[in-house]
Amino acid sequence: MNTTSEYVTGMQAQLKAWDANVAVLLTESRKADGEARTAYAKRLKELRLSRKAAQKSLEALRAATGATTAKTQAAMQETWDTMQKSLEKVSTELRDMTRGAQAPQPAQAPEPVEPPQAAQAPTPQETAP
Repeated sequence: MNTTSEYVTGMQAQLKAWDANVAVLLTESRKADGEARTAYAKRLKELRLSRKAAQKSLEALRAATGATTAKTQAAMQETWDTMQKSLEKVSTELRDMTRGAQAPQPAQAPEPVEPPQAAQAPTPQETAP
């Protein structure tokens, strides 16, 4: 089992890695247009809030002593897991969205339609009284 200081050090490194991933998403958001850019902005805001919660949990862990350390570490782990899942989900969704915008799917061809049948002129027998 890691000591609290080793755990804190690992969490600091993880936060830096998340920051780098969010920076990549921010760069991608600047390249996006229209709805994709709006989606990036919304998701990046969500990630920043999750990141802020993780930072707050880390600070609580640093301040924890004695018996509260294990409880605080468990809360930090939960926050970390949530942040990691959010980052993975947002990254995947936004990249899929921008891939779709950059390389749109070809439009489906309409169902073939049979040409209308030409009306035939009545035969002389059909017109005879």
